Amino acid sequence: MDNNRSLFPLLLFLKAHSAFLATVQLAANTQLSEAHCLLRSVLEYSLYGFYIHHKPDLGRTWMFRHDSDETRKAVKANFKIQDIQAFLEGKDAALAKVFRVLYDGTIDWGAHPNERALSGSLKITEAENESHFEVSYLTANADMIVATLKTASQVGVGMLKALQLVAPQCFSSDMQAKLQKVSEEL
Repeated sequence: MDNNRSLFPLLLFLKAHSAFLATVQLAANTQLSEAHCLLRSVLEYSLYGFYIHHKPDLGRTWMFRHDSDETRKAVKANFKIQDIQAFLEGKDAALAKVFRVLYDGTIDWGAHPNERALSGSLKITEAENESHFEVSYLTANADMIVATLKTASQVGVGMLKALQLVAPQCFSSDMQAKLQKVSEEL
């Protein structure tokens, strides 16, 4: 990209892509809660890239987060996920809705420690006077594996649609049509 305004946001999208690839590996390995942690990162990197593209001064704030207490507070104040999602809604309401649903879903399924993330991998067996608890790192539950891979696909498409808002020149009309078709099929 020749446009320096877009360089930093595009680097964030590259991190989103890297996290996406790691997600697919975890999902293929049937480490589903862990995959959802990374799916949340994909969404956040994408949202941050989109947001900083439209508010380039915040890129500097974000980069210097660790310089002082003031910059750390500025990042916390300016990078609230709900605010960034609301900003996206002002640019593309349909995509913002998709991001909200996917983001909340990643949290429900493991991006934050919670009941579903644990119970999806927990097996309790009762014997006469004792209980046995087993937490599976890997799952054989085909429905959960398929659901996680589908969510990963949806997050990947969301990431690309957010990137398309930042760098439309990177998407040929053929690529746009294919992205739209895949989006509709998910």
